[in-house]
Amino acid sequence: MNYRLQATRVIAKRRILETLISPGYYVVQAVGLVLAYFLINGFARAVDSSGFDFHLNPFYDLLGRSLEGAFGSVVVQKLFAEGPFQLVLYASFLPVLLYLAATTVFRFGLERKVGALELLSYGPADGTSYFLAFLIKDLLATLLYLVFLLVFVAVAAAAYNLILGPMFAFSLALLFFVSVAVYAYGILAATLTDNSASALAVFLAVMAFFLIIFFGSFTIVSGYVR
Repeated sequence: MNYRLQATRVIAKRRILETLISPGYYVVQAVGLVLAYFLINGFARAVDSSGFDFHLNPFYDLLGRSLEGAFGSVVVQKLFAEGPFQLVLYASFLPVLLYLAATTVFRFGLERKVGALELLSYGPADGTSYFLAFLIKDLLATLLYLVFLLVFVAVAAAAYNLILGPMFAFSLALLFFVSVAVYAYGILAATLTDNSASALAVFLAVMAFFLIIFFGSFTIVSGYVR
């Protein structure tokens, strides 16, 4: 067990270093933060003396009409009950989540195809330590981005005279646990195929399936509410 933990630590440190020096990680972070800025700015511009009004901002008008048509007004009211921050959190976190999961799946499939995984398995490491190292790398990168996002949103909320409600903290913690499940499914998809392209296709198909189930459950619930 000590050898497995040591191998996991060594491989995870190398993966974390590769992620931190990779420009793609910072590019998707910038995309997420820019998206968060525009969503917060658009929400602030759509507030008048009577409160938040979708019609004052073209993007929120389109978004509000689409969500109300798909899930009903109850879901929309709950989404914006504490300002734009739940939407900002989900929208700005999604690019980073997909990037980390997709790169892990692709990298694992590629290393498996060229024999790097087999080489490590014959050495001090095994498959379990290899999988855990990838999972630890993704979780640490996720925590780092969530901290950046929290600081950015807090500064933006202070600048636009908005308040972070309790649902934001709950959603922030929830996203971390959701990311654990997503990364685990990515590793599972990578073990089921022989190459990186097939692994990525299986992973995206599984994520699309869960999204359909998720949106379908909201649609059914809104129907019962009406």
